[in-house]
Amino acid sequence: MQKHLDARELSQPQALALIDATLTQKGDHQLVIKTADQSLFLELQQHLVTSGGTIEEQLQGEDEQVFVVTIAGTKPLKSYVVGSDTLGSGDDIIGGKLMTAYFNVSAEYPQAARAIFFMNTGVKLCIEDADTVAALKEIESKGTEVIVCGSCLDFFEMKEKLAVGRVGSMHDLLALHHGSDELVTL
Repeated sequence: MQKHLDARELSQPQALALIDATLTQKGDHQLVIKTADQSLFLELQQHLVTSGGTIEEQLQGEDEQVFVVTIAGTKPLKSYVVGSDTLGSGDDIIGGKLMTAYFNVSAEYPQAARAIFFMNTGVKLCIEDADTVAALKEIESKGTEVIVCGSCLDFFEMKEKLAVGRVGSMHDLLALHHGSDELVTL
């Protein structure tokens, strides 16, 4: 399916909102975008590439630029394994803040991962009063399966405090390893 977006009369936020609405639709489709503003053209192009689009064709005329983007809505998505409640190594305080920021910012994007598996101290991100619960619920509402290691919850005596996701097992983790095109570890 091919859609056309004439961004020559739109502001940057309006154009980005229309692109994001297209990105969240199911199925493969092409988006043909026209713009006369070079900076808007570059901004839209960057947004589409970071959102998973593939620029197939790019034409530049005197008064307008046109590019055709293919968006694969059926492409298998990444899955994530979160093994800690901190991001990066070093100081745990800044690491905790970075992990919270990672999920809060991720919740703002229209793309959704296939699944996120939380294990070890990563399960602490999914319990009551964690700063990441609202963001994880938003991510989950976009279709991401949130799986939380049951053995880890038992170890930390937190199973009754689970606020987002479902209790999972090593079978779930292995299913992600075998069923994902890409598995990212945080």
